[in-house]
Amino acid sequence: MAETLMRLNMSDAQQLMLDRSSSSRVKVLGKILAELDQKHLSVEECDLAIQVIEKFAADTEVQVRVALAQQITNSPYLRRDLAEKLARDVAEVAIPVLIDARVLTEEFLIEVVGEGDRGKQEAVAQRAEISDQLAHSLVESNNSRAVELLMRNNKTTLSEDIYIKALDRYPDYEPISYSMIERDSLPGVVIEKLVFLVSEELRQELMRRHHISAGLSRDLARKARETATVSLIKPIATKHGDIERLVSHLHNSSRLSASLLFRALCSGELIFFKTGMAKRAGVTLEAAEALFVDHGPDALIRLFAQAGLSRSLIAPFTSAMMALQELEEVATTNKPADRHTLQVAVLGRVFKDCGDTEDPLVDELLSQLVSELPHEVVEEAMERGGIPFLPF
Repeated sequence: MAETLMRLNMSDAQQLMLDRSSSSRVKVLGKILAELDQKHLSVEECDLAIQVIEKFAADTEVQVRVALAQQITNSPYLRRDLAEKLARDVAEVAIPVLIDARVLTEEFLIEVVGEGDRGKQEAVAQRAEISDQLAHSLVESNNSRAVELLMRNNKTTLSEDIYIKALDRYPDYEPISYSMIERDSLPGVVIEKLVFLVSEELRQELMRRHHISAGLSRDLARKARETATVSLIKPIATKHGDIERLVSHLHNSSRLSASLLFRALCSGELIFFKTGMAKRAGVTLEAAEALFVDHGPDALIRLFAQAGLSRSLIAPFTSAMMALQELEEVATTNKPADRHTLQVAVLGRVFKDCGDTEDPLVDELLSQLVSELPHEVVEEAMERGGIPFLPF
């Protein structure tokens, strides 16, 4: 075999002396790689062949380096240092390696993405295996085409968090939304967010591809709209007049639902909740607050009846309010609770007081809320509420 490699090298050396074109060097490169692929070279011969190949990575002609990258990317003889050298080259050379070379580490790929070359970012987005950290760097790269390719890449599995980050960063960019819709499967919360964000045409495609009924689509859109509404409350919470205007708008458009009021309450938006209850009951905010302060069963039954809400919902709403009051009392001596602590405390109290309920309205109210919360919040709340599993 050494003679074969020697004949190959001597023959091609003579050819290269007569023909110094890049196509001639590409031809020699192909022959050496073919010898390697046949796997009948000795260890010493392999090392010699690889050393010759690595010389081509420094060739002055881009065409030669491109040929090297294309032919060696999937080779077991591609060493990490050579792969990194090719990946650092111009995009035309780097792209095949960035897409397929398995020897490149996550840290190196994140570094490449951070360097800002759009062609290289788009190549990385097409890899078969992409970690959450690498996917996050792509979403944050300010390259919408790379994010689109990442969403279109069915070879890799993406976490729910990556989908949400992409939609939050590019809520109005339909190529990204459509690429998500075209994936084989999507997490439920991502489908829900897409239903709310996309055009009617894309919504129909989402329903068709992921087998969503029209009724479920409407329910998902409503839930997503309520989640978005709750996120609007905090910025205007210090302006009571703005809260009243938002509540009036929601009431007039028949969107001031029990689930929206409960979501707001469990997010700590007590003023919005009380203003909403007053609006639904047709009483002043002061009158509604007086009934809440009373905490007597008759007073709350009367308020919920006037608001058109079932008396079975009094228990979860009251539990949430009590949890918030306890947090307020603690906050007088310490800093206010952060969002995670607040959600765990409120949901834990509701689980403790209402976890064994058999009322379908309460079950539905809690299941809608739980589906929107981070998994770790729900688990901590279940532990605090003393329930081993969700009862709905």
